[in-house]
Amino acid sequence: MHKRNWAILFATIVLFSCGGESNSSSDDTSTSEVPAPSKEMSCKEGGICALGDTGPGGGIIVYVDESGFQSDCTSDLCLSVHCHLFDNEPCRYLEAAPEDLPGEYNFWQAPLEAATYATPTADDWELPSMGALEEMCNYATQLYLTWSPDSGGSLNKCGDADSDYVNSFPSLIAGFQTTSYWSSSHLYGLEYPYYDAWSLHFGSTKPDGDGMYYHRRVRPVRAF
Repeated sequence: MHKRNWAILFATIVLFSCGGESNSSSDDTSTSEVPAPSKEMSCKEGGICALGDTGPGGGIIVYVDESGFQSDCTSDLCLSVHCHLFDNEPCRYLEAAPEDLPGEYNFWQAPLEAATYATPTADDWELPSMGALEEMCNYATQLYLTWSPDSGGSLNKCGDADSDYVNSFPSLIAGFQTTSYWSSSHLYGLEYPYYDAWSLHFGSTKPDGDGMYYHRRVRPVRAF
């Protein structure tokens, strides 16, 4: 009986010891399985964008509307000809190419050159409409926007043909030049596609109805 009691006591101690180690191991495992917080995506990775961010195409975010805008329409004031998302999905951002195309082009060359432009992560660039070009100009001149003398106290914005305010900028944001850029918008609308077209001067910030044979600078854009 004495030996039997010692055997029972030994077995009890072993079982208790194993159970304690098991609980400790379980606690360690549950601690190590706690997931790390997920990393927030940048604009370039497809996250939320702000003005001046690098976009998914490697360009520059020049316009933000988180409520969304429909750009696949024929009006000259639409922000872009195409919205590169699913059907009926509004775009929220305009992304300008990181730099101007080299040289200057007439109106017939401009859309072709913009459409063939590509970056390592995007090949859906295009010539901006007049509405998109105005937003690009607003971004490029944002450091120099001043009170327009005849505007009743509102900021001078690009595209205001009636303002007598003339800007003289030493430099512009994002490498834009103080010269004229082509838009894809026709002076008399799409009903008269072979008449003059709209350009916008990034120095005076005023629109011009130019002959299509004039040579102007081009900065491609994309909407997403």
